[in-house]
Amino acid sequence: MLRLLIQSLLLSIVVLMFGCAMFEKVLLVPEVNSAVPFDTTLINMDALNAVALAVQDVNVSFWNKDITYLDVLEGTLETGYFRKPNIAGLRLRAQVERNDKLIAITVKGAGPYYSKLSVEEGLQAIQTAITRRLAEAVQAKKPVRVSLLSEAR
Repeated sequence: MLRLLIQSLLLSIVVLMFGCAMFEKVLLVPEVNSAVPFDTTLINMDALNAVALAVQDVNVSFWNKDITYLDVLEGTLETGYFRKPNIAGLRLRAQVERNDKLIAITVKGAGPYYSKLSVEEGLQAIQTAITRRLAEAVQAKKPVRVSLLSEAR
């Protein structure tokens, strides 16, 4: 009983000293990680364009579609102020990992008053959308071959 009282007191002190920004670290906002393979013939801009289109395709409750950080040279795209604490909604960070031929994905989310959101559902939806958009990007890059033999006859 005394231990519970001390823990509650310490949590109250942390909240008073650091405000709501500490809740993300104290309460551990749900976060999931995964990766999607990609064809490295795509340049970072093409890969991130595919991710940006995929972000708009996702239809999950509380999914944040606002791209708030984009660095093509670094190969990073983030939505919903991913790096900031105390933001409600599902947020994405996608990082192009050229050496591993992957796009690393992190989805984290918290609802109002830090209620848990389905980060797994968000991850599954964005993985599917990114995979589809990357395939479209690769297809668009392939040169169209026209047979000139049929025209010569």
